[in-house]
Amino acid sequence: MNRLFFTFFLSLFALLSGVQAQEVYFEDFSNGMPDDYILVDRDGNTPASGVSFVTDAWVISSTGAAMSTSWYTPAGTSDDWMITSEIDLPEVDSNKTLFLTWAELTPDPDYRDGYDLMINTTGQTNPDSFVNLITVPQAQTSWTVKTYDLSAYQGMAARFAYVNTSNDKYLLLIDDIAIKAYGENDMAVLTNLNPNYTLVGNKLKVEVGSFGAAAAANCDLSYSIDGGDTVTANINLSGLSLLETKEVEHPVAPTMTAGLHSVKMWVSNVNGGIDVDLTNDTLTFDIVVYDESVYTDRNTVLEVFTSSTCPPCKPGNAKIASVVGGMDVKPILLKYQQDFPGTGDPYTTDETVARREFYDISAVPTTQIDGLFKTLNPNDLVVGDITSAQAVGALVDIEASYELDSANQSIHVYGSYTPRVNLVNGTKMILAIKEWTTKKNKKSNGETQFDNVVKKLYNGIEGIDVSGKEAGTVYPFDYTYQFNGNYRLPSNGQEANRIDHAIEHSVENFNNLGASIIFESSRDQYILQAGEAGFVVGLTDLVALKDLNIYPNPSADFLNVSFATSERLPITIQVLDLSGKVLISQKLGELAKGAYQHTLDLSKLVNGTYDVTILSGSTGISSTFTVVK
Repeated sequence: MNRLFFTFFLSLFALLSGVQAQEVYFEDFSNGMPDDYILVDRDGNTPASGVSFVTDAWVISSTGAAMSTSWYTPAGTSDDWMITSEIDLPEVDSNKTLFLTWAELTPDPDYRDGYDLMINTTGQTNPDSFVNLITVPQAQTSWTVKTYDLSAYQGMAARFAYVNTSNDKYLLLIDDIAIKAYGENDMAVLTNLNPNYTLVGNKLKVEVGSFGAAAAANCDLSYSIDGGDTVTANINLSGLSLLETKEVEHPVAPTMTAGLHSVKMWVSNVNGGIDVDLTNDTLTFDIVVYDESVYTDRNTVLEVFTSSTCPPCKPGNAKIASVVGGMDVKPILLKYQQDFPGTGDPYTTDETVARREFYDISAVPTTQIDGLFKTLNPNDLVVGDITSAQAVGALVDIEASYELDSANQSIHVYGSYTPRVNLVNGTKMILAIKEWTTKKNKKSNGETQFDNVVKKLYNGIEGIDVSGKEAGTVYPFDYTYQFNGNYRLPSNGQEANRIDHAIEHSVENFNNLGASIIFESSRDQYILQAGEAGFVVGLTDLVALKDLNIYPNPSADFLNVSFATSERLPITIQVLDLSGKVLISQKLGELAKGAYQHTLDLSKLVNGTYDVTILSGSTGISSTFTVVK
């Protein structure tokens, strides 16, 4: 019997905890299991080895929730009780209703635990003295808030019990147990669902939540742009219950010219009546509006989350290579090695894990195409997934180059970017330093070579803040990163074994580094543009050599190399392996100003990654290619 690996996210109740209501009781288990809770293991069953961490009727999970199991060896039915402390339930005003609320989760959709909610108002703690309030046959597989009306128990002292009653399932989690008095009608605007960068004519969307005791049938949703006129429409909420949320769209598209705007959205007139709490009704945010005339060609980026301990990652990476290899316009590739399954990939870093968490990814292999444009398992990748992303215009122009100084273990990345729209708060530039090919991180999945392996994010996961930069302005950048210490191969990807960039590194070959750039909006994970820095040989002005292009890549028996010179120059073409050894060298003589194309015979090269360099004296321009036969 297999139970799925699971990851916890912020509970829905935690998201909604800002509501102003008369709070009587709250427990979020952040300080462990409360001393005055009573735990009763009535079944006496032995948890299976896969859940051996459940050492009592209920325990606290690694993410701070109460947790029990029904997976036993031998199989059996759970009867595990978690009884709260005794809580005095007050008499509340006639215009309010007292509710018990909590959050539930069962992480595996194939083995969904259920439970009973019980109550005792007689002062006793014996489970047999409790009476049933509700039975939940199967808890939800994502954090879900549940409610129970306590009007019948006002003025009493009560204990509540959560009882796992499942047979041979997996895990049950309960969190954020609360008792509050809620007014009749209360609607809040919770979340801005509009992209930071949006096309002219798009409608405005927000997430709203009900904090009223009465089911919300409808409310007014209004907006104002830059302090201008109010536009109001009545929105059908379909009987939204207490602590339920709903995504709503204003039916009237705002009239906004291209540029930066301040948007105010608010709710009112809930169920045709007064909203009892006005403090949570309004949300204000900035938005950049543009039309398609500002678009530039997009460089699509594939961010791949993978591991050398992951069996499906091997065919996934092969599928990416196959799909990308057949494309004329290739995407940028970044591979983030991960710390699971098992003990994970040795080249996992805190930053590669943080990037995975940025996208809320809980499984490998996973590929993000241009941020959230598309998420998929790379084994399912097809050319159309990439070309559809490439067809979307981009909002930043990028020109970037890089130089390597292997003696000093450093990479120098420089260039400029030009926004085509004003950049709002939360926009950042991610500079990923990657190793084109690695071999030493092989583990258990059969892969022996890895490509585009991210080794460092300049300035970490936070990147470089580019908020406030103006459309049409050229912004130069110049960054150097020096890897510290000596090479170390971690034994695995677990946190205790990861590379400490302050004192060590995991770069196999400092002549084999590259740099990729991403401009993104961190709030909505929208990628404005990506770029691959071009490799430069030498530290002098290379204006005379430019426009290097190679194809096909990957190659088999030949490689077409095109380039241009801006003045008369002696030219040599070289092919080098990753150790820097020259394998092919052809002198083309002195070439006049102009554009040129040359075909290289690769028939004697074996499968692998190589650099092709156009040299003039001590300076040149280079690009990397792969031979696959």
